[in-house]
Amino acid sequence: MGIAEQTNPNLRGSAIVQIAEEVYEEIISFVDAQDLGRSAVEGPSMSAIISSFNAEDIYSHEQDICFIEAVVFARGYLERVIAKKIRDAVKRYEVSTLAEKQEGPVLVIENGGLPWKRLLVEKQTLLHKFSFVVYETGNDWKLQAVPDPKDPSNRFGMKHKIPSDVANRVGCVFVHPAGFIAGFETKDQAINAGVEISSRF
Repeated sequence: MGIAEQTNPNLRGSAIVQIAEEVYEEIISFVDAQDLGRSAVEGPSMSAIISSFNAEDIYSHEQDICFIEAVVFARGYLERVIAKKIRDAVKRYEVSTLAEKQEGPVLVIENGGLPWKRLLVEKQTLLHKFSFVVYETGNDWKLQAVPDPKDPSNRFGMKHKIPSDVANRVGCVFVHPAGFIAGFETKDQAINAGVEISSRF
């Protein structure tokens, strides 16, 4: 996984291994299955895309040129996939660090682009630790309920629902009818609402 190490030398060995495993599971394994004649995946496969680069006569000189084009394409695709996974790994580490340092029912994330939900679902100990997450989304701050540990795949299955009366709080922009998310003008307003709601349970 030289690409990962060159792109971000600070990545831990376990993170690099995880990236390698994900790339294999999501891409390479399907290419292997296709090559071995046991692919059950419908739709265009990576093998089919690569083979589309073949010349009409695969024994001609033109095939050598086509082969190089296919290699350049495949390498570029894999480099982009790996680069994205590296960014995701770094973001998960940032969220993990924030979650381990913070206490209380509300996890505050300054960077709204961090994938907090996936990390909290993966690490059940962290999922149990928080009831709400506060993060910035440009013009406002979101207060979002953490998924229920009993059913983390359920988008609206939350530990503590955001009650509709939160809409009456100063600075509240909206409350989703399902109660899984609300918007506030400032970070402190969102945090205070999360703490207050948590105290009701």
